[in-house]
Amino acid sequence: MTTGPAEHAPPPGDHTATAPRPRLADLPAGVTPAGVTPASTVTARPGTDRGYPAPPALADLLPGGMFRRGSSLEILGSGSLMLAVIAAATTHGQWTAAVGMPDLGCLAAAEHGVDLRRLVLIPHPGAHWPTIIAALVDGFDIVAARPPSPLTAPEHRRLAARIRQRGALLITTQPWDNADVTLRVTSQRWHGLGQGRGRLKHRSVTVTVEGRGALTRARQITLWLPSPNGEPIAAYDNAGEEGTPAIRTVA
Repeated sequence: MTTGPAEHAPPPGDHTATAPRPRLADLPAGVTPAGVTPASTVTARPGTDRGYPAPPALADLLPGGMFRRGSSLEILGSGSLMLAVIAAATTHGQWTAAVGMPDLGCLAAAEHGVDLRRLVLIPHPGAHWPTIIAALVDGFDIVAARPPSPLTAPEHRRLAARIRQRGALLITTQPWDNADVTLRVTSQRWHGLGQGRGRLKHRSVTVTVEGRGALTRARQITLWLPSPNGEPIAAYDNAGEEGTPAIRTVA
């Protein structure tokens, strides 16, 4: 039987059921509820917390072993490398939003060590993706994005300024103008196949790291991505065995 509105009405005298819910927009100007921090007052956290942790195999390549707050990071040529960077952050408690990546699977992310409880997916941001990213950096430590279209110069400056103010880290999987750090996979090789038999077990990749300041001279390192023991990233030496990372300066 179909029910009508009267059957769902609150009982007589129940004034709380019909009372309108308070909204932030209804507050008088300049009034902020207790325990609420306006986004306009949020800035990068001071003190020793000046960056986001990098995967251990990359830490020796970065100033302080971390990615600086309020900066931009290009990761080119490898979705696995991006997931490894996100995994290092989420396992240390940072929240991450992935924007414009409909092919990013939760199973793959979990296999790379990403804490799915701290990962939010926005697969289709639409034409207003710069506005969405600008809003996300207010509440997320890291925003990973695959920009669907180029930015104008003013849009790029506004977004970069907001990221610096909020102390977030922007990761892009496509070229980003004036990126602070670039991680680029320049070569790769799969291992595990023998003479016509076997199966692919792990992959070695060469990663080039360059950027601003101390990173103006590019350096390279060879990594297992993934590693033989299942870790997302594990360095190995020139002999091809796990051990001391072999870091090379690119002339």
